[in-house]
Amino acid sequence: MSSLTQFARTRAAERAVVVNQQRDLVLHAPAEDAVHDLRVALRRMEQIFELFDAEPLGFDVKQAQIQMKDWMRAAGRVRDCDVVLPLLQAPWTNDLLAFRQLWAKELLEVLGGGGVMAAPTARKSAITEEVAQFARITLPREAKAYFHAGARAARKNHSLRRLHEFRLHGKSLRYTVELFQPLYGPRIAGLQKMLKRTQQLLGEMADARAGLKLLKRMNAPEDVLEPLHQLAREKRDAFTVRWLEEIPDDAVAAKWVEYLRRYATARS
Repeated sequence: MSSLTQFARTRAAERAVVVNQQRDLVLHAPAEDAVHDLRVALRRMEQIFELFDAEPLGFDVKQAQIQMKDWMRAAGRVRDCDVVLPLLQAPWTNDLLAFRQLWAKELLEVLGGGGVMAAPTARKSAITEEVAQFARITLPREAKAYFHAGARAARKNHSLRRLHEFRLHGKSLRYTVELFQPLYGPRIAGLQKMLKRTQQLLGEMADARAGLKLLKRMNAPEDVLEPLHQLAREKRDAFTVRWLEEIPDDAVAAKWVEYLRRYATARS
């Protein structure tokens, strides 16, 4: 077995453990934080499947992906209610609480119906030159695409839908950087903080977008929708300002890409 395959299996096993732990917490009580943490764990697991070939991972990836898709969809409905509730006033909060109760019940049924997520056996894996070389190829490619998309998003006044897609792109890069963080020095923390700050702003915009979708489903009038429209616009503008402060030109982005390309180092 190659060292890269062993690295991938170890990371998959670690992340699957977290997914199953969060599943158990939600089954015990589908509270807001537990549902949120389950979704984060699922996103991190998804990134394993994006990065590595399925067959060498050593378990039924196809089944796991089907399971994760069902869990993510069900948890997403509950999560939308949780992020939107603080943005609304009565009587709309009453209707939304009823939706949450229904969707939380469905989430528990979905999580309880398929059992825990299977995963390969975790073993200690060395960070070899093969793993470092994989990082030096993969991370710069993802980062370059991310910075290019971010520059366009900040300058083109993208729709909320397209900004939401860019937000998911940023999550993908962030969770990939997490996987390979041990290969880099302390400077990698600066990139991680920048990604997290951008994600936070776009997350607040996504909350407003989720609220608009739910309220439209509830046939809310325009005067109820307008505060959420305004919040989404404010967060979109704040993202543009933040992005241009942190990545003012292509040269800054290129330095991060070059850092990821040069400084991944095998560790004993």
